[in-house]
Amino acid sequence: LVRIMLMSLFACVMALEERVAVKAGSTADDSTADHFGLVKSEPIQAYILSVLAVVLATSCSMVTPDWLTGLLGKIADRGIGGAAVQCAAFLQNQRRSNPMGMVLAHGMVTKASADVLAQTIPQTSAATIWLDPLRVFRSMLASVLSTSLPFYYWTKLMPKMFRLYKPWLEKHIAIPLVRAMLSSGFGVSLVKTTVTQALFRPFNVAAFLMLQSIFRGDTARQLTNILHRKFKHSLVGGVAFYFVSNLLMYSVPIPFLHPIMGSIAGLIFNIWLAIVAYRK
Repeated sequence: LVRIMLMSLFACVMALEERVAVKAGSTADDSTADHFGLVKSEPIQAYILSVLAVVLATSCSMVTPDWLTGLLGKIADRGIGGAAVQCAAFLQNQRRSNPMGMVLAHGMVTKASADVLAQTIPQTSAATIWLDPLRVFRSMLASVLSTSLPFYYWTKLMPKMFRLYKPWLEKHIAIPLVRAMLSSGFGVSLVKTTVTQALFRPFNVAAFLMLQSIFRGDTARQLTNILHRKFKHSLVGGVAFYFVSNLLMYSVPIPFLHPIMGSIAGLIFNIWLAIVAYRK
């Protein structure tokens, strides 16, 4: 499923590129532009490095020493192979002892990569592009504080919220067919997804737009105007996108993977939302 989500990322990035490139100018070639503090790159380099960073971060969040030992075979006992197995064991121990730290580390990489892609896509028609590291940091921090960290606690809260869900159905839903549908695996995932979009998504989108504005140094009036102009459109896009991705996520019966899968799916949404947040 994670592989499918990563492949979907590639497809969505290419679709965004085709949609945004039409509106992009040739500002990257403007010799009079102030490029102080910016990083010069090529579109293909930005795409490759961002995708590799996401794949590496996801692999570090999922790899196990037993799987790696089986993959490496005899070389797993010495040299680089042995070091790799020890590293996998360390990461596995961190997932058990410090799960929030691992989720946040994965979120930092994916959210930073999302803004690199969000900066690259509008410039993709140019041979040379300019990336703003400070904007990458601002977007990463805004995304981690508005999405990765809150969603980690949200995934911990959901099992507690739904602990009495099936007994409640038995008590209040008299029609057996409806009760069976709502208590099935798909039915529970659908209800969890609906609750997430209704309660978590408005906070998520509003917090991201607000933090982006605050970190840019906008005035209170500018922040208010941004929320007025962009919140509704961004919320509709977030609900539409995350309804599908969260439905897939809640269908996987491995709670630890939920924040990781949410972060991978969020990468796609954050590319679009970063473009929206910085659009004039």
